[in-house]
Amino acid sequence: MARDELDAFVYEISESIAADCGAELVDVRFSGSRKRRVLEVIVDRDGGVDMDLVVEVSRRLSEALDERDPIAGSYTLEVASAGLERPLVKPADFARFAGREAKVVCHEEVDGKNQFVGVIRPGDEEAFIVEPEEDPGVRVPYEAVKKAHLTVDWEKELGRR
Repeated sequence: MARDELDAFVYEISESIAADCGAELVDVRFSGSRKRRVLEVIVDRDGGVDMDLVVEVSRRLSEALDERDPIAGSYTLEVASAGLERPLVKPADFARFAGREAKVVCHEEVDGKNQFVGVIRPGDEEAFIVEPEEDPGVRVPYEAVKKAHLTVDWEKELGRR
């Protein structure tokens, strides 16, 4: 199975199992080296992700992957919560979290920069808006995004507890 086909196949299985468990699939990532490959599956759920959900998704996904055996060789399956600094992967993520602050890193420069920290604003099918404190809003094409995630004011969060 070619890499793109494998990625799509694993994503599809992971998305189906996450949904069956009442969760949303955020992302699927392969990482590591040939000797220690890791398949990381990131999930989220309104109300938060608990250990029971992580265990259930992990168990069911492990069984499905063992049954179909699409990944050659050995690997480690890791199922994790998206966490407070949730990755923003799909265009729907940027729309859903509009009004929240995020860090966005781009493959290439957009409006003279390749990194932004600011409030996410809704855009259209091709791009979203990020409003850094010091600059006016910048239109960032989804295809330009290398990685993006929500940011958390840790002093504020820790002060609440």
